[in-house]
Amino acid sequence: MSRIRLEMLRPWGLAVVLAAALAGSNAAAGTAQPDPAKAVADARAAFDSIDTVLQPQTWASAQARLGAALAAKGQSAAYVQESQDDLAESRRAFEAAMTVITREAFPAEWAVMQANLVNVDLALASRQEASAAVVPLRRAAATDRLLIEANPRASAPAQWAAYQGQLGVVMRLLSDRLDGDEKRAALDAAVAASRAALEVQTRGSAPDEWTETQINLGMAYKALADLSDPKTEFLDQSAVAFGQALATRNPKSAPKEWLTLTFNLAVSEAEAAQIRRDVKAMRRALGRLDEMDRYRGPEAVVWSEPVKINREGMKKALANISKPLPQPAPPAATPVSAPATAPAAAPKS
Repeated sequence: MSRIRLEMLRPWGLAVVLAAALAGSNAAAGTAQPDPAKAVADARAAFDSIDTVLQPQTWASAQARLGAALAAKGQSAAYVQESQDDLAESRRAFEAAMTVITREAFPAEWAVMQANLVNVDLALASRQEASAAVVPLRRAAATDRLLIEANPRASAPAQWAAYQGQLGVVMRLLSDRLDGDEKRAALDAAVAASRAALEVQTRGSAPDEWTETQINLGMAYKALADLSDPKTEFLDQSAVAFGQALATRNPKSAPKEWLTLTFNLAVSEAEAAQIRRDVKAMRRALGRLDEMDRYRGPEAVVWSEPVKINREGMKKALANISKPLPQPAPPAATPVSAPATAPAAAPKS
């Protein structure tokens, strides 16, 4: 059966440390600009009035502002041709800012800079070929681990869990670019990080983060199932995670997520049902596709073909598993040969 990958990477932000933050001002930061290119030009112009030697913190804040502006431009659909150059320069700007915004002197701002580096690396990876994307994804994973270490669970549980969840996403994305043992190790790490995040995140206290982590966990388990034999245990875990996430989404408030989660859950259930020859579970998976068919919103258009293809595959599988297994033929009788005639006794003389 064909499968559409669920991509629900959370837009963690591109939080910006502006000059106001280091100068102690309460000025608003990160105001959206109508034209990303103008925001970059304005950020560059700010350096004209800064003395790098006498105003190191102001210079570092200007670098952070430039990094954020370049990252926004690099992810803008209007500047696709320049995106990789903009994102690479954005990364250099954030790194320059951190020569002043150090972990020891400005721990909170330093953490924001590190988080920005993760976002830029993820954006770079999404725009590169699989082999090239490994480098920024490995950098993002290393940065997430650094942020986890800097935000202990005991003193900063929410931040610790958020970075664990993000590490889970990064490692799953990295696994898509790897093969063999490295691929499996990356998926194992994605599962471990996601499960760690869920030790803190709950549906009640952090519903969005909890749902996103469940989605990533479901995708990681599904990818592990594709590598495994037997695979039913991982398919079951995938279905549980997708089911948990689906319980928080409905077609009215979040139609795109609901459709994708419903489809992914149906695929995991159907694959496990086919292996187990579980007719009831296969019918349940088909029922989920029927639910998707009944949805009439504009988002349903892109799902008509994958739903049709998967329904055909599931129906064939259902017909096959509904048939009783052929009974093995009884073993053929083994012919018994007649006992050999004992040799005649030698005549006595």
